[in-house]
Amino acid sequence: MYEIHAAEASVPLWIAAIASVISALGGVAGCAALVILLRRRQAVARVPPAEVSRLLHELEGMFDELLANGGLPVDWFLAPEQRRTGQLLASYTGLIGDDELRTLVAHARESVDNCWAAAPAVLPGAAAAGLPADELAAIDERLERQLTEARTGRAMTARAIARLDHLLPHCNAARAA
Repeated sequence: MYEIHAAEASVPLWIAAIASVISALGGVAGCAALVILLRRRQAVARVPPAEVSRLLHELEGMFDELLANGGLPVDWFLAPEQRRTGQLLASYTGLIGDDELRTLVAHARESVDNCWAAAPAVLPGAAAAGLPADELAAIDERLERQLTEARTGRAMTARAIARLDHLLPHCNAARAA
């Protein structure tokens, strides 16, 4: 019979062990490359879109108009321009990777909704001429809430714009990498 010596049996085992180690190192290298690729893609995907800046400036203009007019009725909020700005900003919020910016944008959008909720059906003046005194007082109270919320929203929007301006140089560097 043929006898296998200990030295002869260990050579295939060494070859198998070396192949296993090389295979494991290749797997680790592949995983590391995948992690690096995914992090780069995630950094690019989480960059705030340039459209967010334009929408924030539109939102700022909306708050300015509200404050300049001393409040506005419900009809103003139903205009396509105002609705479009809010809807687009809501859809882009999910693409904002910076937690602070995303929170500021969410608060600014919430302020617009609160201004809309506080908006009276009519403004004091000719349209409200025949209303009783208690209804006129309720309209004035709603306008005060609207203006308070507009000031808050204006401040949140200004902070969001400042944060976005701070992030843009960093975002452009992440895209280049």
